[in-house]
Amino acid sequence: MRYRAIVVLLGLGLAASVAFATPAETPGLAFHASYDDTVVAVSGAEPLEVHGEVAYVKAPTGKGVSLSEGSWLAYPAAGHLDKSAGSLLFWVQPQWHGGDGKRHTLFSDSAPTHNPAFNSFHLFKTPSATLEFVVGGLAEQSVSTSVADWTAGEWHHVAVTWDCRQGIALYVDGQEAGTRQLLYEPQQWPAVHVGADYDGSVTASAALAELMLFDRRLRTDQVQALAARLPLPIAEIIEIAAPTAVRAGQTISVQMRALATEPLDQPHALLLSLGGVPIARVMPQPQAQTWPEEQAVELDPVSVQIPDYLPLMTGQYGLQAVVEGTMSTLRDDPPAAPVALAAASRMSPSTTIELRDGELFSGGEPWLAEESGLGFVHEGRFYPADEAGRATAVRLYQRGQIREALRCVSVAEATREAVQEDGSYLLKTEVDGDDDSGSAHLLVVEMDTDVAPSGVSLQVRSASEEEEGRPADRLLVWATLKPGSDRLMQEQFLFYPTGDACQVRLSRLGETEAGQAVTARRIAVYRLVDYPSQNVIGLPEGGLRRTLALMPVHAEQIYDSFGVGGRERMQRQLSLRRMLDYMQFLGFDRLVLHAGGSMYSYYDGGMLPNAWRWDLLEDLLPLAEAADVQVVPVVPPLSSFDRLFSFSADSFLLDIHGETVRDRSGNRCPNPLRPEVQKQMMVFLDELCTRTADYSCVPALGITVDGATGTCMVSAGGEQTADRVGYSEWDLDQFQAASGLALDTRGGGPIAAYYLLQNSPEHWQQWLEFRCRQSHDLCTKCRDLVVSRNPRRTLYVDSRLPVPVAGAEVAEGELLRCHGYDSEMFATERGIHLAAWLGGEYGPEVRPGFATSAGSVLQLEAGDMATGRDMLLPLLHAIISDNPYWLTVRSSLDAKVGREPALREFARAYRALPATPGQPFEGEVAPAREDIWVRVFGDSLAVINLGDKPQTVRLEFRRPLPFDMYLLDQCSGQKIRFTRVGGDRLQARVPTQAYEMRTLKIVEPMPQRGPGVGLRSSGG
Repeated sequence: MRYRAIVVLLGLGLAASVAFATPAETPGLAFHASYDDTVVAVSGAEPLEVHGEVAYVKAPTGKGVSLSEGSWLAYPAAGHLDKSAGSLLFWVQPQWHGGDGKRHTLFSDSAPTHNPAFNSFHLFKTPSATLEFVVGGLAEQSVSTSVADWTAGEWHHVAVTWDCRQGIALYVDGQEAGTRQLLYEPQQWPAVHVGADYDGSVTASAALAELMLFDRRLRTDQVQALAARLPLPIAEIIEIAAPTAVRAGQTISVQMRALATEPLDQPHALLLSLGGVPIARVMPQPQAQTWPEEQAVELDPVSVQIPDYLPLMTGQYGLQAVVEGTMSTLRDDPPAAPVALAAASRMSPSTTIELRDGELFSGGEPWLAEESGLGFVHEGRFYPADEAGRATAVRLYQRGQIREALRCVSVAEATREAVQEDGSYLLKTEVDGDDDSGSAHLLVVEMDTDVAPSGVSLQVRSASEEEEGRPADRLLVWATLKPGSDRLMQEQFLFYPTGDACQVRLSRLGETEAGQAVTARRIAVYRLVDYPSQNVIGLPEGGLRRTLALMPVHAEQIYDSFGVGGRERMQRQLSLRRMLDYMQFLGFDRLVLHAGGSMYSYYDGGMLPNAWRWDLLEDLLPLAEAADVQVVPVVPPLSSFDRLFSFSADSFLLDIHGETVRDRSGNRCPNPLRPEVQKQMMVFLDELCTRTADYSCVPALGITVDGATGTCMVSAGGEQTADRVGYSEWDLDQFQAASGLALDTRGGGPIAAYYLLQNSPEHWQQWLEFRCRQSHDLCTKCRDLVVSRNPRRTLYVDSRLPVPVAGAEVAEGELLRCHGYDSEMFATERGIHLAAWLGGEYGPEVRPGFATSAGSVLQLEAGDMATGRDMLLPLLHAIISDNPYWLTVRSSLDAKVGREPALREFARAYRALPATPGQPFEGEVAPAREDIWVRVFGDSLAVINLGDKPQTVRLEFRRPLPFDMYLLDQCSGQKIRFTRVGGDRLQARVPTQAYEMRTLKIVEPMPQRGPGVGLRSSGG
C-alpha cells in the first residue's frame, strides 16, 4: 500500500504529525465519519442506506471504508451539508488509475445532475482524467484538475470548499488545485451520497477515510493542516487596528490582540488580508505557543507593506488577520480594521541620479555610500564604492551611461579553479523574509569563446539544503549562450534565489559535444539594490507609442521563474508581482500569453480543462491592471487540440501522398480552411473575449499561425516550404469551385493534382492565391469577432512562419504564400497585427515584411540572441529595415529573457522613439559609413551605431538653427549642445557605444517667431 507524500508549510514549516485528532467540539464541524470499522459517524449519525458490501482497510488516519463497484452510503443532509457555505474533506484510495477513461463519483447530494435548476452538488473523476467539483448544477460553476498521475492503491487527500457569495475551491494532497469566483442560489436536498452520484448509478470504486463536513468555507491553511493530519486548535485575532488611510507600496504598523481558548503547542503565523486579498504573513510576538489559555494577549505591533500592485480599486476595505493552522469560533469573517486604500501605484519609481560637487546623489543620499560590498556593475565588471569606483561612476554619468550601471552588493565570486567535481560551481546567495525568498540577484558569467564555439547551456538551480515545497527540477536560470564577435563570451542574468546558495552548471551545445561540462573564467553573483525600479523614463507625448512585449512560451513559467515556491493565492500573487516588477525593470509594457501544450487551457470555464490548477487570467489580470501592464492572451495552434470531438478524420491536412500531416509532437494538424476548424478557432477566441471583457489592460487577443505546428499550411517532413501540403479532396473541390478550373487528375489523387498545378505557372499562382485568400478571410473573421466584443481591441497574429535561410532558392514572398500567407493582402487591413518572426539569420538582407495599417510587428526568440552587445544587432536591424511599432521577445526556457542590462538599454531608446515613419536627416552625418544610420521620427532623432566599436557621430545641420536648441537624450536625460563649425552652421557630437541606438529629442527652449525650423525633409 502506498501513500502520497504531502509537504505542508505551516508557520515555520513544521513537518506533518503522524497523530490525528479532530475533537467533536471543533467549531463548524457538522459531520465526521472516521470509518474506523464502522459506517456510523463519530457524532452518532447513522447511514440512511448502505448499498452493496463494505469492508475496512488500513488508511493514513487509521482505517477507512472500502466501497467496491456498486457500493455506496447515504446519510441525511440536514444538519450535515450546508450548500450555502461549507467544506468537504476526506482521504481516498482509488481502485483505478487516473487515465482509465471511466467516470467515478466520490461524493454528491441527491439532486439530479441532468437539470441545472436542481442545483446539484457533485465531486467526481471524469473519463478525461480530471477531478471535477460542481456546485450550482452548471458546468460553468465547476473547478477541475488533472489526476492522470493517480494510480490504483495510492492514498490522496481531497478537499473542496464553497460559498454561494464568493466561489469554490478544490484541493488535492493539501495543495490548492483550482479556484473559481461565482455566485449561485443554494438548494438543499434530503441526502448526501458517499461514493456515488445522485441515483447510485456511478460509484467510486475506492476506499475513503476521515470524511468531514464543515458548515463554513475553510481557509487554505486549515485544509493543509487537516491534510497533514494536524489538529486545529481554537485561536483567533479578536481586535485589530491600523491606519485608516493607506496607499499601495506603503509600510504600515498593525496592532492586534489574540485569544487562544486552548493551549497551542507550536508556532503559528498570522495571515493578513486587505479586502479579502492576502498581503502578508508574519510571525507574532510573543509567539503563539506562549499565549495563555483563555486570556487576551496584546501582540507586538507588526510592520506590513501594502503590495505595489493589488487587484483592488481605490476604496474602503477591511484589514483582517487570522491565526494560521487554527479554527475560529466565528463562522463569519474575523474583526476588521477599516482602511481607505488610495489609488494603486501604477509603476515602481525610477531611480533619479544627479551630480553635485563632483559626486553622484540619489534621493539626497550619496549614490555610492561606503557600505560593505556596495558598488555597481557596468558591462559585467564590478566597481566597488571606493575612490576609483566613484570616479568611474561620474564619468559614466557625464557620458550619459549611468543608467546602464546597476548598483548592487557583491555576494560571491568563483573562478575556473573553483569548479566542483561534478563540473558545477557553488555560489552564495542572499535571502530575506520568512519564505526564504531572495531579492533580485545578478549572475555574471565570463568564458572564452573558443571553449564552446557552438554555444553553451546555462542552468542555475538552488543548492540550499532545505527546499521544501519547491519542485526539485525548478531552475532559477535556464538559457543558452551563443558566441558573439568578441573573444570573451560574457553574459548577465537576473534571477531570484530560493535559498542561501545556488549551483551553476555550464555545458556545451552541439551534436558531438552535448552535455559536456565547460569551465568559466569567472562567475559572480550580486544582489541588486535599486530594484524594482522603472527603466523607461522618456515616452513620446501624445500619439501612438511603441510597445515592447514579453512572451513566456509556457504558462507555468510565469509562476516558477521568480523565486516563489508553493501555489496558494498569496504565493501566486507574489510571483506575479515580481514578474511585473521584472518587466518594468527591463522596460516591457506588454505581456503576451502563449499556452503551448495539448488539450488543456490556462483558465477556468472554457471548453478545455485547466491544466495548471489555477486560473492564470483570474490571478494576473487584476494585478496587470493595477501595474499598468498590458496583457495579450493568445490561442495556440490548433494541432494542440487535435483530439477535439468537434474534429473528424476529414478535418486534418493531407500531403500530396494522401497522408495526414503531423507537427513536431506527432499531433495531427487541422486544416485551417475547413469550416469546423475555423469554427473551433472562433470558439476559443470567444472564450478569451468573455474572460477578459472587464479588463482595459487587454488591448488585443491573439491566434497562432505556426509554419511547423498549424493554423496554416504546415511544412511536412522538415521541409521549409509547405507547397506539398493541403491536397485533400475537399481542398481541391473548393479550389475548383472558386476558380472555375477543372483539374483532370485521371484518378491520380493528390499527387497528380500537385504536379498538374505545378506544371502550369498560371494555375499554380491561382492555387496559392486561393489558399492565401482563405487564410486572410479567417484572420479577418477573428478580427471581426474581437472588435465586435470590444471596438478598442485588435487581433494579434503570432505568425511564426519561416523566412528563407541563407542561399535558399525560394523567394520570401513565395515561401509565405506556400504556407497560405500573402502579406500584401493585409497591407491595408485595420485592427490586425501580424507579428512576423525574426529567425536566427535575420538581417538587412532577410526581412519578414508583414506590416499592416497598424504598423509592423516583429518577434524574436531570446535563445537566438548572441552574447554581449552582439545580442542587440537583430533589434537594431529591425528598426532600420521594418520600423516595428511592436516588438515581442519570446522566452522558451524561462519567463526571464536573460541579458537584462543590454536589453534595458535598448528598451529605453526604443520606447522613447515616436511611433511614426522615419524620415531622412537633412544634413551631413560623419563618419559617412554603412554602419551609421540616422533618421528623424517626429520631434526626435534615432542615431544607430551598427559597428562593433564605439563611435562619435557628428551631425551637421544644413539649415540655420537657434543657438539655444539642443538634443535631449530620452534615455539618460543628457543634454547634447550644438557647436558652431563655420558661419551659422551648427554641429552636434553624439557618442555611441558598439551596437547602440540613441533616441534624442530636439528641444528648442525659446519659441521662435515666424516659420518653424524643421529637421526633416518634406519628401519620403
